[in-house]
Amino acid sequence: MSNDLQKQLGEILGRQIQDSIESIRMSQRDLASQMGMPQPRLNELLKGRRKLTAKDAIKVGFFLGCDPMLLLRLQAQVDLEMAKKNPRLEHWALNSPNDNVNW
Repeated sequence: MSNDLQKQLGEILGRQIQDSIESIRMSQRDLASQMGMPQPRLNELLKGRRKLTAKDAIKVGFFLGCDPMLLLRLQAQVDLEMAKKNPRLEHWALNSPNDNVNW
């Protein structure tokens, strides 16, 4: 998946994780091993080439000390923005009856 928004999310997560693992002098391979995740999968996640799943959010959230729901909301926001840019959904995205609803 090579979309700018997805890549930006990966870069944000990547920076956070990279800063964390550098501060404790851990390699990406060691982190992946501790999280029970193949190292290539972690690398793809950090580069925005893979979507964050609920399982990933739990593991990454635990490691970063943040709420996994926050991570999933970021992924959902990226997914929604990507869907809005889909030409087949343009009419629906531009004319949503819920545009004025503040959740």
